[in-house]
Amino acid sequence: MEQKYEVGERITALIRDARVEEADDSGRLVLTYGGNWRAVVHTGSGQVGITRMTPADGVPQPGELWRDQAGQLWFARGTADRVLLIGADAKTQHPGMTAMDWQSVHRGDTGPIRRIWRDDVPADLPVGDVDQL
Repeated sequence: MEQKYEVGERITALIRDARVEEADDSGRLVLTYGGNWRAVVHTGSGQVGITRMTPADGVPQPGELWRDQAGQLWFARGTADRVLLIGADAKTQHPGMTAMDWQSVHRGDTGPIRRIWRDDVPADLPVGDVDQL
């Protein structure tokens, strides 16, 4: 039987795997989910909780360079079971002194993170064939 709701009823709503389509400085987000569904939420209300999942540029991959909202540079390095971001900004700290999993940096106080560089040339491409990309 399909659930029915009444006007005035209080609920807790959870939207999984939503994509931010619009965002403004007031905290208003327009989300899409489940194909063509849309929702508008206001994050400044104190009653809306948001958990960052995946950066807009995708999941960090080894060798990429990322920047957080505070301007800190992070170098993505792969380990056997995960990708770590290693602090790479010599102006603010000794390079490589801070290593964190990418989710912690992305979801932390200085998130979101944005990819600023990656090497798009395939390793097996012969030298001189870069124009073919």
